[in-house]
Amino acid sequence: MAVTLTMSYLSTDKKSVLTNVVYSGEAPRDNSKIVLVQDALADFEGYYTVSLVPTDYEDYVQGYGYLTLTLDAKGKAKLAGVLADGATRISASAPVAYRSENEEGECEVRIPIYYGKGATAFGGWLRLRLNDEGLPIVSSASKLLWVNAATTATYAGDAGFSIGIEPVGGYYNTILNLQTYYLDYAFNVVMEGYDFPDELLGSNEEYVCYPGLFGDTLNLLGQSITMDKTVKSMRPDNKRLIDWNASVNPSGLTMMFKRATGLYSGQFDIYAGDASAGEETKQTKLGTYKHQGVLLLSRDETSGALAFDDGVMPGFWTMAVTIKDEETNRSRKFTASLPFKVVPEAIDNDWSEGFIDTAAVDEDTK
Repeated sequence: MAVTLTMSYLSTDKKSVLTNVVYSGEAPRDNSKIVLVQDALADFEGYYTVSLVPTDYEDYVQGYGYLTLTLDAKGKAKLAGVLADGATRISASAPVAYRSENEEGECEVRIPIYYGKGATAFGGWLRLRLNDEGLPIVSSASKLLWVNAATTATYAGDAGFSIGIEPVGGYYNTILNLQTYYLDYAFNVVMEGYDFPDELLGSNEEYVCYPGLFGDTLNLLGQSITMDKTVKSMRPDNKRLIDWNASVNPSGLTMMFKRATGLYSGQFDIYAGDASAGEETKQTKLGTYKHQGVLLLSRDETSGALAFDDGVMPGFWTMAVTIKDEETNRSRKFTASLPFKVVPEAIDNDWSEGFIDTAAVDEDTK
């Protein structure tokens, strides 16, 4: 059912009233109590992990937030998650709307999402469908919107932002053995490809150490995902300087992964210097920063927002910087959010090592 709402509301500065504001959308009926629908919903019952991938970009607000979803057999959904600012937490329950046939001729479950507090609003429809193997996934047709009207939410200090979000993810198998599932892959941390705010670098010339620069690979053993403990080696030419290449996990990256939920969090250090890594004569620790995200075990392969090769554990990390206005000589705080990715790298396992020639053994025992 199509719905159109015309209303007035108070502007964000609370100094004026905006009139004749028109909102339009779709309001599907909650038909989860219909017996035939309940039978169909059984295919979608379970726990889901979802990455919130931005399709629009605001300066230094580019990280991947996440949602978790639990859908029961009665058609009720429980949602929880964190937006990429690290401060906005989503927690809600909602009825679902079932369609036996959507625009593509597929059965589909639609879940309404809405969060609103202060200057922040987030919402839209989360759409679930079954892929070719019958596995429930988040449809690439899902579109969400994140709005923050506060000027403090932007690097430029202007009138807030509006960022389109495509949710990517699907059913999360809590029994699946991760080491077996990802047997032919290594997990590497990636933070390159995104600029950091100039204020973070300060008077330094170059970033010399942060996760991903020196081959940070996660350890996947059974159902656990961890990072090697930090062991720092000093440079032969200057014992006061860290030898990044000779050190183990020099950024101090930690990874706390919860297998039951798929969520992870941790922290790391960023260092800068007066020259590029290995050539600097001074090293400065800029700070310790926190990261968090979610493991995706399924996704819509038709989505162009976040392919498997681009991240199996997408997330974000935040940093608070002080921005000074040269004209007014005033300073203000801004929290940047950038992607923290764990990407898969295909590896060739040599299974011949330790191989036992059973024919030869049988011959020797005769």
